Amino acid sequence: MPTMASMAIAISVFDGLDVIGRYLGAWAIFVLAPAVLLMAGIAAVLLTALAKWGLMGRYRAGDHPLWSWFVWRDEIVNTCQEVLAGVWLLDIALASPIMSLYLRLMGSKVGRNAWCDTMTITEFDMVRLGDGCAINRNACVETHLFQDRIMSIGPTDVGAAATVGPSSVVLPDTRLGDGSCVGGRSVLLRGEEIRHIHAGMVHQLSRCETSRSRSGYHDPGCPGGALA
Repeated sequence: MPTMASMAIAISVFDGLDVIGRYLGAWAIFVLAPAVLLMAGIAAVLLTALAKWGLMGRYRAGDHPLWSWFVWRDEIVNTCQEVLAGVWLLDIALASPIMSLYLRLMGSKVGRNAWCDTMTITEFDMVRLGDGCAINRNACVETHLFQDRIMSIGPTDVGAAATVGPSSVVLPDTRLGDGSCVGGRSVLLRGEEIRHIHAGMVHQLSRCETSRSRSGYHDPGCPGGALA
């Protein structure tokens, strides 16, 4: 279904540009193509939001069998995000204010000036991103785990001015305190809460204290230090 919807949007884009070229000339295609593609991207995002709210409603913490209607619906929403919202708009809008607007539309709680450079957020209502936090490229804000054929959903809370480093994974039922940092290529295990710096696979606190000035600069001593 999501793939067919994406194909329908593509056909509509080509048909629309064909009509523009036929009546206004080839030059009009170059001028109006960005606007047509933007409208296609907005339509894809709205279809994704419609699928999420129509099929799933609001996500809540809990356990669900792997072979269940809940998981199948969840996979449809995930596919919509990948082949509709992602392909048509979000892939080129990562780390922009558009991502914050999208996540809010899907049910996440996103603070002011949050910086998100990843699309690996799925159970949206389980995610809270605090003011000025930074979710770096390829980071995974994971809100579900599969164990013994059971899908377990839990919240992930990223505090204000906190940083999730590149290619890091934050598992469910975790909390990053204000100003804390998960270093690059690190994993924050389920149920953990950090208030300083976390790096690697095992919870370790660095001697270095996290610091952040009001200008928004993260201390370079923080592994995977980033600009928010």
